[in-house]
Amino acid sequence: MSSVSEYGDSTRSVHEAEGPHGLHEPLVPPIYQCTVFEMDEPEAYESYRDTPYLRHNNTPTQTAVARKLAGLERAEDALVTPSGMAAIYVVLSAHLKQGDHLVTFDNLYGGTAKVIADLERRLGLKVSRLDIRDPASWRGVITPRTRLIYGETVMNPLLTVCDMEALATLGRETGIPIAVDNTVATPLGLNPIDFGIDFTIHSASKYLNGHSDIVAGVITGSSVRLKPLRVAMAEWGVSLDPNSAFLLHRGLRTFALRFRAQSDNACRMAAWLATQSAVRRVHHPSLTPTAHPLATPPALLSFELDCSGPACEAWMRQCTLARVAPSFGGFATTLCRAMASSHASVSADARKQLGVCDSLIRLSVGIEDVDDLIADFETTLAQLPRLAA
Repeated sequence: MSSVSEYGDSTRSVHEAEGPHGLHEPLVPPIYQCTVFEMDEPEAYESYRDTPYLRHNNTPTQTAVARKLAGLERAEDALVTPSGMAAIYVVLSAHLKQGDHLVTFDNLYGGTAKVIADLERRLGLKVSRLDIRDPASWRGVITPRTRLIYGETVMNPLLTVCDMEALATLGRETGIPIAVDNTVATPLGLNPIDFGIDFTIHSASKYLNGHSDIVAGVITGSSVRLKPLRVAMAEWGVSLDPNSAFLLHRGLRTFALRFRAQSDNACRMAAWLATQSAVRRVHHPSLTPTAHPLATPPALLSFELDCSGPACEAWMRQCTLARVAPSFGGFATTLCRAMASSHASVSADARKQLGVCDSLIRLSVGIEDVDDLIADFETTLAQLPRLAA
């Protein structure tokens, strides 16, 4: 661009020091804090979606983090969204219309279950909610109007692991696309794409970012499968802002180190909690032999205290290192009652039927020294009889 010194103040304010600077290629992709990029060929407006524009999910900062996410999930392509729930809503809405049939499972994350129930009412959807532990029953619910199968690789908060082989087989035999939420397992625990699953979804706010400082989501899959979702997201205005994309990209660089440390800590915590008289039951795959092992066990677990809900609340407040918070997946250990977080939108009767009792505590294990966490819990569990009195 020629010198702008001869232009007026307003023009110079817009154009001075913009464009190429002749700098060396940076090791860290920068934040492109702009919404649109100059078009090389104005006549190409017919294919405007190929032009980088923030709403189209194809600006450099968005593309950089999407490439890394696709690589982690061994997928061909990825789309980044403003939240995990946005990613879930995009997949569901892009596949379902009035009168269609959705196959899903009966103990989904409460937020997802609420969205599905809302679509069920508004669109007159037919929804089959299956038992994740009974793959033999899945095939029998498929109908000519079934448009999508939606599940979770590891259920939150009871940590039940889904049989990906059986789920992928169902998709291949019926030709119905399958989407799974892989947030709890993470790409280090499982790569659903390798089994033949069509879409994986993450709340990238959790382990992928790992620092509890952004909200973001991701959808991965083949370029062909993602193309209509990309178009829909552009039309609906669903896109991740550059700053959040940059922070997610930064967090991903240490994801493997963090998650493996958190997984090791969670296995230790689960084993220790299982020996405590104040604990009725611990839910974590490391404690139960499974036919569907994960490459890396989850860093999330849940356990039931032998007391009432109010006593659970009082106990949690006694913990020094574990903070009470309604989310999971960050670097620091957090805990909360499942009925007040993952299943807050689920009725008391439905929670009871699903096995989510009032004394069920969800524990997201961080990267602290696990012996310190155990010592903290040991001290506070000793106070439980007093708190429950």
